[in-house]
This record gives sequence, structure tokens and C-alpha cells, in this order.
Amino acid sequence: MVNYSIHQTAGDTSTFIEHIESYKRQYREYPESITADAGYGGHENYKYAEDNKIEAYIKYNYFHLRAEKQISEDISKSDNLYYNEEQDCYYCPMGQAMENIGEKRKNNFERIQTNSQPI
Repeated sequence: MVNYSIHQTAGDTSTFIEHIESYKRQYREYPESITADAGYGGHENYKYAEDNKIEAYIKYNYFHLRAEKQISEDISKSDNLYYNEEQDCYYCPMGQAMENIGEKRKNNFERIQTNSQPI
């Protein structure tokens, strides 16, 4: 262990950047690599590590669920639908086009969740 930090936040994901910045203040550089459990997995943290040239070994939050067959084949998840880039729409398993009816941002980060409905 080379660093520790204490946070008033319930979730680990939102403490990652603050923790690494604490490391940088103490050692005057970013770590070369970091290993963390899935509690720290999230797009914002992966991008932060990449932007600061930190090799990150962080499992994403739903890794174990994505590996399960029932989740990886769940047709209600947009990740499992076919996306036609030319038409800018998804297709359900029955072949029906699904139009985009909204997007949702999380934690002010550029993670976009597409909500679709039949055209």
C-alpha cells in the first residue's frame, strides 16, 4: 500500500479521482498503474486514468452480470440490439426499427443512455 484516503461518499466510484489526486500531491506524480475492484469501475474513472497515462486494472461495475448469459441476451438492453449507423436506429430481435426518444447523462459525464421505441 502506497496511499490511502478517507471519503464522506457512499460509493467508491466517485472517490477514485480524488484519491489519485491525493497520491499525486504526496508523490508529485501519477502512479504508473493502479489496480482497483469493481467499486471503482466507471467511464469517468477509466478516462481519467487514460488521460493521465495511468495503466488501470479496474473491472467495470457490471462485469460479472455481462458474463451471465441471461444479461448478455436480454433484448430489453440497448447494448444487445443491432445498431444501424447509416439509419441511426436500433433494431429489435423481430427486425423492427427503434427510434431514439431520449438520452440520459450520469454524473455530468458524457455517458449517454439511449431510450428507444418502435418507429
